[in-house]
Amino acid sequence: MINVYSDSFQSALKYLKDTEVNIPNVIIMTGDFNIRDSIWDPNYPFHLCYSNLLFDIVDSFSLNISKPIENIPTRFSDNDNNANSVLDLVFLCPSFPEFNHHIIYSDWRLSSDHAPITVNILIHDIRRSSYWGGSLQDGLRDGQTCGTTLASAYVLRHLFAVWLQLQMMGRSLR
Repeated sequence: MINVYSDSFQSALKYLKDTEVNIPNVIIMTGDFNIRDSIWDPNYPFHLCYSNLLFDIVDSFSLNISKPIENIPTRFSDNDNNANSVLDLVFLCPSFPEFNHHIIYSDWRLSSDHAPITVNILIHDIRRSSYWGGSLQDGLRDGQTCGTTLASAYVLRHLFAVWLQLQMMGRSLR
């Protein structure tokens, strides 16, 4: 999993592209990319060069853009002169057809100007999965679902660590 926050200068994207970061087994890349484009924002009529940079990076990880179930903004402006926009994006591994879309929850924003996004991921028995190299001994059983709420970059960044801690706690209780 990769979470990206790219500032208005696209520093994170430039870093990912310039260093040609090699991160294996990426199944999801998400974040606030701070790029408006007609590809994902139907209310924005232009295509920006930064979108090409983003898609070069996405292609290097063999990911596809995820389509939201409902096309609504992910960022809400408090200024009437600025339109609401789609800046938060999700890219998913096409090898996992179980998850190919995400949900934007505009009414969960609370004090943030960004709407939380969720992706439900069906996790197969990773002990038998060649995708994970069979290196983990314990995992979720076939058919169990891990609902991932991407309410902020912090949540995504720590989701896997929390899951591992829960697994370890479960083992110690046995």
